[in-house]
Amino acid sequence: MNPLRSFPFWLRWTLVHVAALGGMHWALVALGQKHSFMFTPYPAALLLGVVQPFLLRDSVRWAWMWPALTLAAAALTWVVNWYSPLLLGLVMGLLQWPLLAAGNFRRTFLWPLLGGLAWAAGLLASWWLINPMLGAGFGETPPASRPFRDACALAFHGLCFGAATGYALALMRPAPTTGAGSLYYDGACPFCRRWVGRFGFIARQGGFELVPFQSEAARRDLGLAENELPAEMKLHLADGRILGGVDAFIALAEAADWCAPLGWLLRLPGVNALAWRAYRWIAANRYCLGGQCVVPPQPERKLP
Repeated sequence: MNPLRSFPFWLRWTLVHVAALGGMHWALVALGQKHSFMFTPYPAALLLGVVQPFLLRDSVRWAWMWPALTLAAAALTWVVNWYSPLLLGLVMGLLQWPLLAAGNFRRTFLWPLLGGLAWAAGLLASWWLINPMLGAGFGETPPASRPFRDACALAFHGLCFGAATGYALALMRPAPTTGAGSLYYDGACPFCRRWVGRFGFIARQGGFELVPFQSEAARRDLGLAENELPAEMKLHLADGRILGGVDAFIALAEAADWCAPLGWLLRLPGVNALAWRAYRWIAANRYCLGGQCVVPPQPERKLP
C-alpha cells in the first residue's frame, strides 16, 4: 500500500505543520520579545519548504528545488499588500505544482487548490481566535500579545493546512489498477451481494479483485475447508497478509485514495471498537438484512 495514503503518514504530516506554525511563532516571540502575528507565516513556510521534501522522500523529483520554490513564493507574496499572507499557501502550491507532476502524481491541481483554500481559511480562523472582540482589522497586530494563545492559534492554522495538504497527497498518488490483492465476500448472502454491487468500485479502484467465498479460488487462497464459510469478509493483500472485517474496510478505504480519511477515522481507538461491534452484528445477521430472512446455503451446496 502506498505510504502517502496511510493514516500514520497523514498524522505525521499534519503534526509537522502544526509544530512548524505554532512553534515558529513561539520561537520568534522568544527571540524578539514583541512580534507581529502576520509575519510568522513567512518563516514557517520556509521551514516547511525544507521539511516537506524529507517527508515525501523519493516521491518528488528534484526535491532540492522545493525549498527554493517556497522561498520564491514567500518573496512574491511579501511584496503584495497587507493581505499577502492569505495568498502564500496558493502561491506555494502553484510553484510546487510542476515538481509533483514530474513525480507521477495525478490530479495535481488539488495541491494548490486544497492547500491555498486551507491556508487562507486557517489564517483567518487563527486571526479570529487571537482577536475575536478587539475590533482590529485583519493584518493589524492585536494590542495585547499573548504568546501562548497566539502560538496555539497559529498551530490551528498549521492543522488546517497540514490536514488539507496531507489529504491532497493521498488523492494525488496513482492508485494501482491491478495486482493489489483480492476481496473475498459471501456470494450466497443477498445483503452482501447488494453492497458489493454498490461499493465494489472502491475495491477495484484500489486494485482489488472481487471473489466470492464459494469459489475455488477463495478456498485455495484462504485455505478454507470444503464446507467452511468465514464469518467476515477477507482481504488478501499482495504481500500475503489476510485482513478481515473492519481491518479489511480500512485497507480498502486507504487504497482507494479519495476515501482514505474514512480508513483513518476507523483506526481511531474508540471508533475502531464501535465499528467492530457494528460489523460483527451485521455479519452475524447478514442473512436476515434487507427486509426478509433467507436460508443460508447448506454445507454441501456449492455455488459456481
